[in-house]
Amino acid sequence: MAADMEAWSHSRYGTFIGFSDIRTLTEVRYHWERYAAFPGLSTNQQDKLRKEQNKLSKFVVEERSSNQSPSRSAGLFSLEAVAPTIKLFKRYWETGTCSATDAGAKGVNKLNPTFVYCLAGEVFDPHYGTFPQGFPLAPALAQFQESKTTPNTSRQEAAIVDTMKTQFREWAESFRASRAANAVYIRCYSGDAIAFCRALDLFGTTGDPATGVFVSAWRGAQINFDGSNDRPVPTTFDVIDTSNLTDHLGLLNLLLVTQPLLHKNPPSQAVLYTETLLPVGEDATKALLDRICTTVPTFATLLGLVPRAYVSGFNSQSNTHELMYSDHLQQYHERVAWVDPAGGDSNSPRHKCQLSINAADLGHVLFGFYDKMFASEQVMNAMFAKPSRSQLLMMENVHYHRETIGALMQHIKRRIHLVNGGWDVVADEFLEMVRMDGSRLVGMNNFQDLCLQLHLFGVYTPDVLESDPHPLSYRISLRQPDISPMFCVVFTIPRRSLRILLTDRSETGWPILQCLLSVPLTHSNAFSAIHPIWGKCTSAPSSSRICIEEDEQGVNGRSGLVVSFWASSRTLEFAGSSVSLCIKSTPQSTMRFVQELGMELAMFTAKLDDKQYVRILPYRPSLVSGQSPNVESVAIRFPDPVPTPSRVSIVANTGSGNGPRYVISFTARVDFDFHTAQKALLDGAEVSAVQIGPCTMKLSFEDHLHVISYPYPIIGDQYRLRIARKSHYVEVIVPVSEPLDAGGYHLNIGPVLNNDTHTTWNIHHVSLNRMPPVKLGDPKKLRWLNPHVASQLSNRELGIRENDSTVKAEAINTLVNIKDSIHALTMTASGEQGFKPLAIGLSEPDQGGINTIILAGALRYDLASATVIVDCAVVPLFRDAMPALLPSIQKLVNASSVARITTIAHTMTAWKKLLPAFVERCRTWSHRENCEYAATGQIPLSTVANENPLCSCGQNIGFDGPEWRVSEWEGFLPFATRAAISPLFAVSYIETMTGVAQPLTTVKTGTAGTGASSQRKAVNPLQKSSVLLFDLPTSRLAGSQEGLSESVM
Repeated sequence: MAADMEAWSHSRYGTFIGFSDIRTLTEVRYHWERYAAFPGLSTNQQDKLRKEQNKLSKFVVEERSSNQSPSRSAGLFSLEAVAPTIKLFKRYWETGTCSATDAGAKGVNKLNPTFVYCLAGEVFDPHYGTFPQGFPLAPALAQFQESKTTPNTSRQEAAIVDTMKTQFREWAESFRASRAANAVYIRCYSGDAIAFCRALDLFGTTGDPATGVFVSAWRGAQINFDGSNDRPVPTTFDVIDTSNLTDHLGLLNLLLVTQPLLHKNPPSQAVLYTETLLPVGEDATKALLDRICTTVPTFATLLGLVPRAYVSGFNSQSNTHELMYSDHLQQYHERVAWVDPAGGDSNSPRHKCQLSINAADLGHVLFGFYDKMFASEQVMNAMFAKPSRSQLLMMENVHYHRETIGALMQHIKRRIHLVNGGWDVVADEFLEMVRMDGSRLVGMNNFQDLCLQLHLFGVYTPDVLESDPHPLSYRISLRQPDISPMFCVVFTIPRRSLRILLTDRSETGWPILQCLLSVPLTHSNAFSAIHPIWGKCTSAPSSSRICIEEDEQGVNGRSGLVVSFWASSRTLEFAGSSVSLCIKSTPQSTMRFVQELGMELAMFTAKLDDKQYVRILPYRPSLVSGQSPNVESVAIRFPDPVPTPSRVSIVANTGSGNGPRYVISFTARVDFDFHTAQKALLDGAEVSAVQIGPCTMKLSFEDHLHVISYPYPIIGDQYRLRIARKSHYVEVIVPVSEPLDAGGYHLNIGPVLNNDTHTTWNIHHVSLNRMPPVKLGDPKKLRWLNPHVASQLSNRELGIRENDSTVKAEAINTLVNIKDSIHALTMTASGEQGFKPLAIGLSEPDQGGINTIILAGALRYDLASATVIVDCAVVPLFRDAMPALLPSIQKLVNASSVARITTIAHTMTAWKKLLPAFVERCRTWSHRENCEYAATGQIPLSTVANENPLCSCGQNIGFDGPEWRVSEWEGFLPFATRAAISPLFAVSYIETMTGVAQPLTTVKTGTAGTGASSQRKAVNPLQKSSVLLFDLPTSRLAGSQEGLSESVM
């Protein structure tokens, strides 16, 4: 079945499981064969594996069993999950099962072969944190919330295990259904993630499946997308999820290779996810801003990606429970969605304007990246100050070398044009700053490597790489008459010199390796972009070319290590030069190895003219069976951006000064090439501009209008104009938007993209019918709800909420008021405060009272997002619908069961913009051809008080469940649209959040007509006021139709 690609394609599994290349299929088959042969292992092999398993299990149980990480799966109830998940984790490592009882583990005594075979060979060595913790456990813990004492842990364990089994069964059933509908296809690949993405990018650009990119370090195979022709390998994607590779590979490395793989049309729907668990810097909650190595607007402008929550000002997915872990566990799990920064602006055209930047300014910006990326090399600063623990960790966790700078510049070169110079100006400015930098002891040791990488990535060829007309002092035998600017150094290290890498690595791990080219008593150059392969150098059959014979056993074989790297001719021309394989110096590696290896931490050194160990070649050798690329094709090159004819061009402006520079504003130039516009400018027509979207401005004079789309959110009300009337152009200069200002997405906090699909941009999608309901009825079981929904607010927002009404009414604080009303809505819908009304009204007293009725069908767990959602029917009250709705409204009044949420100032307008997003996120229906959104070209339809913000396509759809069978709702549902309303959480890397576990208010209410007044019980300082105003007075709705209509509109 897996003998070859053709056999696999025709198998029963080939219809929904594929392989990107033949090599991956071969490796998977190898593992399957090992699994099948596992029961027949010799007694010695089985005893060895059993000893390894016992040793590791004993270590985990005794040293690591207090692992709290699995409790994260409980989200809302992560603290309650700590004790039972610790016991389950311990039992898992003791017995190999997740059974909640000892009886369930009886008879389980066979090793799982999938834990035995890996890149390291046949060894039992799974990660010490291994545990099946991908199951959302909130429903299992919710039932124990009513207890004031510590619940019985065994009961909690049993509930958790039952929940895991149920969810696994449901997932399996869902997968079978998708498989039956031919809706799923899984494509497998084995290799390094960074290399895989680079190869996909090359394949998509050149169309050549033989990419020449190595599969991974320590391997000699190259990536060749020679999989099935029936299903070509895709090279762009709507969604890319990188798990927590950022912790191990570095954020910049990941984003540089994944951003080109996102779908460009429409770019607004493509999203890239990164996750981190390990903290960086002094404050784990602000680590993201440290990882990007510059400011967010600068990063987004140059790389084309921005954290969506950063520009939105909120996150619809909760990680507030992580704030309680970050200090205690020295971990902080954070999931970030990266998007096109202008993707949420429906006014932004699909075809982007040409974006440029001043060449010299870009050199300064790039040095800012360099300075942050290699901050760990600033040992001079650390020598005069006692470094903190986080600083020491930063010095150890080295993710970047000079190749990353080359990749960064190439990425920018593919996206952005230059003004006032070319890439020679950029590189010269940048390299001069690197030369003048005295904070890094090893800065100049890496300078030759840095220059080489700029050349390899097709950015710029510095003078040090230009061909030298003089012969090399070190004679290199070449067939071509000209001396190449660079050569490949192929260095063989005997196995006996690699003892440090081959002994027990539990103490040392895999240290970072680099090569040094040294000239005695003068200088040395470090090269970090090395490629090691276990094997030996040999001559190719019937050829004089050198190739590599790879040891299939890898690190477990008997061969030495062949390391190859590119070096400039200039660095090879000195007589007596030597090459060394070294461990990169960090505080820990130096302390660990300096006595054994010396100050350079060199494991093995050989003279460049020692042909037993060193070959200098004009090509990088491949495997015996492979094809070596020539020197011209070693670089990963892409075409430069082609200027597109356009009347609009945009220049990113940076700050001034000698240090790092950042993008602070944009200048858009609009050229007018038609006569009437030119005449109007010459005649002195008044020119004005206004912001119409988060990233767009409308320029106008007389009858001439032009929409300008910027690459990043802006503050439009701070625009400046430059009018060149004789030259017939106008420039509009706008500053970039920063979090919490009045620009950018503050204008539309919940945009719905007005394209063919109508999709929400910054509020995640949900499937309401699949989400488990929260059991309501007993308020004691819901004591967790108030603190959770209250955790939306940052410390700053809590202060605004407690301030006077004048401050709250300011437009800049609209989002705070939205969060406050979402809190009120959620608490009211839950009945946690002792009263659950039939309906909830959003009311703006200054605009006629209630204008939207919300019928809460259920409160549901959003397990994947660690929060809750109000599953509701939204009924906008607008003039045309009032005659049909009046009888139903009167029924609610007669039932004395209406709660009113009073909003202030600009909040109702924001609600009307949010409601379409809350609808679209859970939509199961299709918009009709005559949809009002399509007809008007705008979402929402209106933000005016007595007008409808929603289209009618979804009315009376999705209300089939028993929760909707309420007699008082029958007249509303035909006019209702189903929505999913949930908290909007503050963003921890923007604002401080320390009050996440405090309830906002406790409200007790009477019912309409009883004369009971609302009472507010002061539980903590946050409880000074409440936005909940229960019991809409009957007099407001009873009476004539005119009076009713006036009161609700």
